[in-house]
Amino acid sequence: MSSRERVLALSVGSTVGLLIAFWCWSTISGMYRYRTGEIEKLGQSLAAERRLDRQTMDAAFRMKRYEERSLPSNRSVAKSLYQDWLIKLFDKSGMGQPVVTTGKSKEEKKLYASQLFTLNAKGTLPQVVRLLHGFYSTDYMHRITKLSIAPIKDSKNLQLVMEVEALALDLAPPASSLKERPSNRLTLAKQEDYVRIISERNIFGPPNHAPQLTAGEQKAIRGRSVDIAIRGSDADKLDKLSYQMVKSGASDAKLDPASGKLAWTPRTNGKYEFLVRATDDGWPAKSSKDERLVVTVEDPPAEPPKKLAFDDAKFTVLTAIIDVSGTGQIWLSVRPKGQTLKLGVGDKFEVGSVKGTVVSIGDGDFTFESAGKEHKLTKGGILQQAVSAPE
Repeated sequence: MSSRERVLALSVGSTVGLLIAFWCWSTISGMYRYRTGEIEKLGQSLAAERRLDRQTMDAAFRMKRYEERSLPSNRSVAKSLYQDWLIKLFDKSGMGQPVVTTGKSKEEKKLYASQLFTLNAKGTLPQVVRLLHGFYSTDYMHRITKLSIAPIKDSKNLQLVMEVEALALDLAPPASSLKERPSNRLTLAKQEDYVRIISERNIFGPPNHAPQLTAGEQKAIRGRSVDIAIRGSDADKLDKLSYQMVKSGASDAKLDPASGKLAWTPRTNGKYEFLVRATDDGWPAKSSKDERLVVTVEDPPAEPPKKLAFDDAKFTVLTAIIDVSGTGQIWLSVRPKGQTLKLGVGDKFEVGSVKGTVVSIGDGDFTFESAGKEHKLTKGGILQQAVSAPE
């Protein structure tokens, strides 16, 4: 074989070998791609199955949670229990019992029944906030579908109308009471934080004004109960004021928070200083500046002599002077009482405004001592005139 024939044979043999190799590679590569595709399809199918399992488990878990949050499946009981819970919620907020109207329940066969309620009540803004906080702090399957809040003229109250829907699932267990279910949907920990923040942004009225207070100086009498009351004023006409003793100059003095009246009986003369404050019931509550009340305690005034409404001494007459066994005796006729006093020397007597002792008895008169002085009364004279006559 010539060299040329050998080269040609080698070329033909190489070409055939390459074709065979290419066919083998193509066949194996196609089988690999097919297997890889099958494996990928199986992986996707497995992932879908696993995803479906997870979704099923999640749905079962959520359904379990829904059943726990649901009202009892016995529907008439559920309606009664939930309505009672709503009324207690209003009462706890301070709004009192609302007017409740129940709507016709909606049913989804073999799934649930929804109970509908409309509640109408009046209350202050803080009370409304407490009501809503209590509603959203409880994890039942319920929601507020409509809420209307409007101010009432010449009142600090608001008119509230609230429509509520609550669900009772057919799969929920029957029950004779509602379990307490605290909710964690609210951000702030305390109810009063919501009351403070929302009340400070009162959209139903102007900002609250601080009250004004004037105390000044007062006088009191030692040993007598004081008659002192501080008075505050507020630009917000509907606000009510309460009073507080910030600092007391007497340990036994008390200030009535409602009337601002000072309850105190001073026992010692002098000046006593009290620091007082007034606070309103606005939203938020505001206080006046601390004001100084100065009470000067003085001696009681001298009491004038008591005047008798009717003085028997004005109508008592010396009617007789007689001798009884050698001893003089006078007869005083107390005409208003129809009595006659028979007195001798040394005898004491008290007639109306005159109180005295017989000192001596003469032929036509007698002398008696009264209030440290001696007085003389002649026969036929009036006892009271003897005392009032100049010496």
